[in-house]
Amino acid sequence: MQAQNPSWGVVLTVDEPEQLVLANVAWHLSTGARHVHVYLDRPGDPAAGALAGHDRVRVTECDTEWWQAQGPKGLRPVSQMRRQAINANHARDRADTDWLLHLDADEFLWQHRPLVNELRHLAPFDCEVNVPVVERFYRDAAPVRSLFQGGFRRSTRGLTDFDAAYFGPLLPYLNKGLPGHSQGKSIVPTEGDYELGIHWSFRGGKRGPEHRARQFRSQSATLLHFDGLTPLHFVVKVVRYGLHEPRWPEKIVSEHRRAQVSAL
Repeated sequence: MQAQNPSWGVVLTVDEPEQLVLANVAWHLSTGARHVHVYLDRPGDPAAGALAGHDRVRVTECDTEWWQAQGPKGLRPVSQMRRQAINANHARDRADTDWLLHLDADEFLWQHRPLVNELRHLAPFDCEVNVPVVERFYRDAAPVRSLFQGGFRRSTRGLTDFDAAYFGPLLPYLNKGLPGHSQGKSIVPTEGDYELGIHWSFRGGKRGPEHRARQFRSQSATLLHFDGLTPLHFVVKVVRYGLHEPRWPEKIVSEHRRAQVSAL
């Protein structure tokens, strides 16, 4: 049985500008997270020093020694998402919170109402909580002066005719109206046989659609996805996908991302 006021934490695997990582950690600590687990995907990341010594931040540098212990066959997985999943489940295994939220560095949890109230009511249902996503867009071509500048738009999931009429030639570059993802992210109980993935979790020690955890869509929180620190950072992020072995992105990168890579 969970406490009267359930606790929650965040886990991140990051290889991003230090400013973005620090902003993400500070935001979640100041809005209710008990702990933030930060896995630095780039050895020597300067964020390690900035985060060191904070009693609510747990920092892991994913160096060669780390992957010898945690990686399949002692090797660092080529797939970024595989590395994220391994680290997220490592954090879940040692978390001392009731719930854990797996995020990217450019994703920020926005609470319309206190999240703990929702988690307290949902605890008996043995489910994960999906947080729907909205994505930042820029209103004009003016220089960007803040990470939090711009507006947000929702997914157009279920509005296929609208998509085609509104976005026209941009449609191949979008996932249900968004350049990033439209699935959102999930908050998962740390008790039970949950295995964290990127957007949802699995039960019973197996992966696949039939093993996905039962899900409740949050009514108290939204995920703000900034998809890059700046417009240039977004471009660099997409280009990085294209630097891998050509057939590899086809296995893990969605069709609209591949279209973005090809265009750039």
